[in-house]
Amino acid sequence: MWKFKATFLVVMTFASLFAVPGSLFAREQNPSPVMIYLGMGREENIEISDFLLATAEKQLRKDVQMRPYEVMDLLDSGSVEIDDLMSQLALLQQDDKNKVQQKTSVINGPPPNTIEKKIPVWADKLQKIKASNLAYSLHLTKYRVDMEPGGLKATVSMAAGIEIYKLDFPEAGPPSYELVISALKTVPANATGTLREIGSLEQQLVPLVRKASDKVGKHLAKRLRKLQLFQAQSTVKGGSEDMLVIPMGKNLGVELDDAFNIMRKDESGKLKQVAWAKARKITKDSSQAEVILSDSDWSFSGDEIAIEDENSGVGLQVSAIMEVTGGDLLDHAGAGVYPGGELTLWTNLASSVDISEMYLLVSLDFMSLGRSIDPSVGVLLGHATIGLAKKWTFHRLALWAGLRAGFAYFLYSESSLQTQQDQDAAAAHLGFGGDALLGMEFRLIENLSLFAQLTGRIFSNPIDWLKSSHMETGGQASAGLLVDF
Repeated sequence: MWKFKATFLVVMTFASLFAVPGSLFAREQNPSPVMIYLGMGREENIEISDFLLATAEKQLRKDVQMRPYEVMDLLDSGSVEIDDLMSQLALLQQDDKNKVQQKTSVINGPPPNTIEKKIPVWADKLQKIKASNLAYSLHLTKYRVDMEPGGLKATVSMAAGIEIYKLDFPEAGPPSYELVISALKTVPANATGTLREIGSLEQQLVPLVRKASDKVGKHLAKRLRKLQLFQAQSTVKGGSEDMLVIPMGKNLGVELDDAFNIMRKDESGKLKQVAWAKARKITKDSSQAEVILSDSDWSFSGDEIAIEDENSGVGLQVSAIMEVTGGDLLDHAGAGVYPGGELTLWTNLASSVDISEMYLLVSLDFMSLGRSIDPSVGVLLGHATIGLAKKWTFHRLALWAGLRAGFAYFLYSESSLQTQQDQDAAAAHLGFGGDALLGMEFRLIENLSLFAQLTGRIFSNPIDWLKSSHMETGGQASAGLLVDF
């Protein structure tokens, strides 16, 4: 059992690493760095009341938490442009210098006359603003209300974006900023509801604005999580070579199956990756992460650092397939043996269904059936399916089982069917069915795996419209690569 030991030397070593300006690890020195919120603006051509804009802003901020940063509101309401903020900060800094000069140069009598300046309401937050190095603002990029005839049903369509600025407060010279994230916008989200004949329209639009804003906010939050700026990190609290305890949980936005790069300093003092792990159990302030990959000579020592890895939860599986059916699908003699290829999109549903390694599968395959009605023309049989699969991981190795359902269709050249009537009939007929699959995956690196899969399949035959044919009943073997994004 690993026991935590902390020494002053270790603390100072880590502090020297994380104090490097601009370093990826600068947040370790201050677990709750400050980010200034400038408010929410809108495009000039958008017409929305201040009340509904405030409703949208409140919901967006609830969804877009900006963790692991501590957000400080610059204003109680409204917004300020970044250029205006920098100008006002420069004036305040100049005022402070003038006061110092006055104290050292004026011995008797009142201070010299100065031009009266309007002090911003946030002037009392000046020191905290200077202690931060980031600011952000929200921006409403689309807002439209569509009323159905009769005026008893409305649809609110909304989209929003976010801009993030890096602030610089040099000892000499005015403050400045750099736009580090711009044009991070969402696609429009809609919310539809029924209205009452009486009552304020603005009040009745509130739940629709809130619902549309919620969709926009969640989409924006997912996009932010992919940015390095919002990838949390922490010293590993405990564990073993199989499972690590990382003091980052729901409070920092960690979700089920999120990945972590496990780092350790080498002899030269540089961070080196020694393992790769995925969160399997999450509490409010910690995660249990299963070690999937690790260096052969690595053993847990307690000085590891976990850094949240970019992981979209989406993978693309590319495979070669060979299917064997009980009867030839073109009604030739004997069994059918058909080579082909398949593409499958894997989407991790763990954060939605609270089940680790649960995936949505969307697949498209093509198989060559050899020669068709006309011996000189080849035919391809395709399938489009959708389903679910569950994985069980054992370090590098993973096993999965799943079910899919969908439709089958033929691809052929016009010369394979002699009449237009036959061509129209073929295009209008589909086969329907499903399959069950068992697979095995061996992970080579973080985002690349080899896999093999066995599939049992039963589909009706799309060519039944032309002549009596065998159903597609048989088995399929496939192998290939799985790439995670």
